[in-house]
Amino acid sequence: MRKPSSTDPRWYWRAKLYRDGAEQSVWAGRATRQEAEQAIAALVAADALDAPPRPRAQASISTVADLLDAWLLEQDERSDIRPGTKVNKRSSSRRLQRFIGEVRLTQVRQGTLERYRDTLARTKHARGDGYSTGSIALDLLYLGEAWTWGREIGACPHDLPTIRLKQRPVMDKQTPTHADVCAVVAGVGERWRPAIELLAATGCRIGEIVSLRAEDVDVTRSEITVQGKTGRRVVPVRQEVLRRLPTAVGVIWGCTEWHATRMIRKEIDAACAAAQVPRFTPHGLRRYAADRMVDSGIDLKTVADILGHSVAMLLKRYRQSTERSRRDAILRAGLGDFAGATVHSLDERRKPAAGS
Repeated sequence: MRKPSSTDPRWYWRAKLYRDGAEQSVWAGRATRQEAEQAIAALVAADALDAPPRPRAQASISTVADLLDAWLLEQDERSDIRPGTKVNKRSSSRRLQRFIGEVRLTQVRQGTLERYRDTLARTKHARGDGYSTGSIALDLLYLGEAWTWGREIGACPHDLPTIRLKQRPVMDKQTPTHADVCAVVAGVGERWRPAIELLAATGCRIGEIVSLRAEDVDVTRSEITVQGKTGRRVVPVRQEVLRRLPTAVGVIWGCTEWHATRMIRKEIDAACAAAQVPRFTPHGLRRYAADRMVDSGIDLKTVADILGHSVAMLLKRYRQSTERSRRDAILRAGLGDFAGATVHSLDERRKPAAGS
């Protein structure tokens, strides 16, 4: 199932039993060929093939890396998890294995997770700075899932400790104004301007834009088809924006999704600095698009459908109340405007009472 790792020269094996058109995992673990044959022979001799399957022999899971290896194989076989989620779990597992993979399960303590948190917070990556609190929290969430699975099969000796994550401000909270977006679009290079225009014109996630293929773009119908977290959806786009897109066959940007994402971020960063506007990210353009549509009076359900989210998530994550929007709300609602009301002074009200 898996090649030898840097810490273990043995292959990872899985033994499956096929019966009545169904398959059942009866043993898995890292072993030499001879050890694997002996393990299966022992199962046959003990007549244990009808017992409930144990995804991996407890003795073969001794470190955090072993646990994550076995857990990932179980996740790969699940049909109720989206492919994108499986990719995220593999990515988080690679980071966990890199920094704490050699720690034995019996030695995992609160200090182990705190050191992982602090190490990642100051570790540089593709963006050039430390990992965000959200990324660290996601890693620990998946480690918790793997640990719970390990407890069920008897591999993990105790509950996983919990630690506090200190929230730090992140650049991604900045939502640009329309003037900011226009200044950045005018300042970016010709190579990536169509991608940035498309982000601002649709509110799509950057992952949905960088994975666009030629067959996903329909200039005649003025729309693109994207694959997002909530499935495939069709997003209308102005024709003048679509006509500026590359016409290459396959992925229209002509490079990997990772490279396209990195270059788009760099272009926006450079254009923000050159135009002297507050720095924002591609996700800021998603919030910008949401604000523009809502401020234009478009109903929330339509905006949520365009963004690929529920109305509740739209209001929680993307629609942001600013001082300007709150002032506009007071003025548009006419709150405090009593021009049509008849106002009587207290003296006028007291005169009829005195005459009676």
